[in-house]
Amino acid sequence: MEQEQNALLELKNLSVRYADGSDSVLQGISLSLHAGEIICVIGESGSGKSTLFQSILQLQDRVMVTEGSVAFRGEVLCEASAGESMPRKSRQFPGGAPVVGMQSRLSVRSFWGRNPSKLVTRRLRSIRGTGIGVVFQEPGASLDPTRKIWRQFYDAMHAHDKSVRKMDARSKAEQLLKQMEFSDPDRILDSYPVQLSGGMNQRVAIVLAMALKPDVLLADEPTSALDVTVQAQVIKELMELRRQYNTAILLITHNMGVAAKMADRIVVMKRGQIVECGTREEVLKHPKHPYTRKLLEAVPKIAKMKSENILQSDMQPILEVSHITKTFHEHGGRQFRAVNDISLTVREGECVGIVGESGSGKSTLARMVTRLLLPDSGSVKLCGTELTTAKGASLRAAYRNIKMIFQEPRSSFDPRLTLGESICEALEPVMPGKKARMEEAGRLLCSVSLDESFLGLYPGQVSGGECQRAAIARALAQKPKLLICDEATSALDVSVQAQIIVLLNEIRQNQQLSILLISHDLALVSSFCDRLYVLYEGTVVEEGETAQVIQNPRQPYTKKLIDSVLSI
Repeated sequence: MEQEQNALLELKNLSVRYADGSDSVLQGISLSLHAGEIICVIGESGSGKSTLFQSILQLQDRVMVTEGSVAFRGEVLCEASAGESMPRKSRQFPGGAPVVGMQSRLSVRSFWGRNPSKLVTRRLRSIRGTGIGVVFQEPGASLDPTRKIWRQFYDAMHAHDKSVRKMDARSKAEQLLKQMEFSDPDRILDSYPVQLSGGMNQRVAIVLAMALKPDVLLADEPTSALDVTVQAQVIKELMELRRQYNTAILLITHNMGVAAKMADRIVVMKRGQIVECGTREEVLKHPKHPYTRKLLEAVPKIAKMKSENILQSDMQPILEVSHITKTFHEHGGRQFRAVNDISLTVREGECVGIVGESGSGKSTLARMVTRLLLPDSGSVKLCGTELTTAKGASLRAAYRNIKMIFQEPRSSFDPRLTLGESICEALEPVMPGKKARMEEAGRLLCSVSLDESFLGLYPGQVSGGECQRAAIARALAQKPKLLICDEATSALDVSVQAQIIVLLNEIRQNQQLSILLISHDLALVSSFCDRLYVLYEGTVVEEGETAQVIQNPRQPYTKKLIDSVLSI
């Protein structure tokens, strides 16, 4: 009892449902987090991990506590208590069945409130940031796209300390970025989020959350978009934050290596319930629940990987990239060369991997291959068609042969369309008949382990992993010849990641699909790719057959990447 009273954050028998009348998505969650403790929450996408975070801070009105409570330093933030019934009207979702309002004999008492007074708003702000800090799964949820990075540091610091000057905030932000080994902090601070890679934005979001030295840090997949070397640095900084300030950390992750490195305790969630909880040693080395054992068995291990896909040397090239270069011109006359004289080839039925740290030019390269960006110089040929100069019908035909799965799944969907409508939109050029398109959309969703009920859901109503699986289904709709996966599995848990890789392998073999896989997960790349390119600061520093590069790296940078891989 004394241990519970000393908990910084305490969840008691917490049950949560969405305000649309759905069934409970969290059921009977009890958890205590103490000062200086790190708890890792693991589980498949859709198991309720992110909803758990939303419930703690009541960040969205659609999350409603129906039972139990959440307390911070003994102060109840949100609880459910007996009250009058709250009838709700039926609600019709576009593309889906109506959700019938249910009678509830619970009323929700929330510290935050639906229409908080000025006093409550001030108290809320004092807790968020300095009391409880948050790092979201997608950096777009943390960063304002209309403000430069330095201004966002200032805004956060000034909200809690009105004496902070802009110069002081920038100086502190620069110091923190240097600690996180950003090579050019001044450029980062003077950039907008859209000018940085997804990995860079995630690193900035982590530094921004750490800047206020919160008592509790809630981190929702903070390393999922990061390469292995930066991941190791972020883990080091989080551990140092704990050591210096006794910060408690509640970390959602599907990376078992991160859990093995950081966790004091590990909580395993399945379908909104905790199925196993114990120390790091107990859960990882002696798992009791079959579901936990299933998750651990799905973890890829780089030591056992080898190239198993042997292609004939006479296979025709699908993609030919020759000496492309891209330089970005920034305010103040500065220039940043993101890609410098890169050449690569992808043959029919081949999977080629591209690895490197965030900011190494991987995503810029992918955008030039798909002509979302035009190179300053060089050539990009797809099935013999020069993409840099293609126009009209030839360009439209080329786009049907190349599809891209983006790093941030929600940003690639129209938030006003359901997942089913988005997939049907992709099918429209190749399949007549609305009914036939919807049936095919359902089949595509089933092929990536999502049932047909997801057809009527919007991107904001599903987890990050589920949204990424839907993005993969949409990309396969027109049966492209080349699929570009830009960190396509970074948002997926290990079991679903394994399913997606098996699926892509089957499609690749059956349809002779070529894949350009951009990833920071070396274990994944080594298990799936035939050849590998290693990028550093916009330049290819090593290339070759995957098994050769992984087992006998020639460059110190490649060896550093391999040595940074976390294992369990």
